[in-house]
Amino acid sequence: MNFLLGANARMLFSTDPKVVFDALGPSVRALDWILANLECNYFPDGIRRTDEPQLLRGAELADLLDRESGNFQIIWGALVGLPPGIETVESCTRLDLQGEACTSIWGNPPRPQHPRSIVEVVCWDSTETVVFTRDESMAERFQRFFPEAVDLGEYNRRGAL
Repeated sequence: MNFLLGANARMLFSTDPKVVFDALGPSVRALDWILANLECNYFPDGIRRTDEPQLLRGAELADLLDRESGNFQIIWGALVGLPPGIETVESCTRLDLQGEACTSIWGNPPRPQHPRSIVEVVCWDSTETVVFTRDESMAERFQRFFPEAVDLGEYNRRGAL
């Protein structure tokens, strides 16, 4: 399932990762997360300002987002949840929010960037959040939490971009 979420009443910022994680549910804590191409309103302790992707364990990232709740916004960036056990970020495909990523996100049909991802959260220019998930329970939780989220595939078919 894939979703496009814009401004809404539940998020102070249109790209608030804490609220998106809450919507996806507690299983995000069990994943390993690759953070790539981040531009943020600030970089909290635990997230490096770097052009290189970085790896955080799910509990570590969820705790960081809980601690920074209401303050931390990702303006641009991708958070990719992978099955636990990722040893190094180098073992993962480099993620990019330009070029191929534009085609994968805004294409018809839209598709996640990483072949092994369980969930991907893409913060797009501080105005929209794109969520891909292969986990049906996460998708259902997200839809219940954000009924205003639109199906990204349908959005792209209508040529709304």
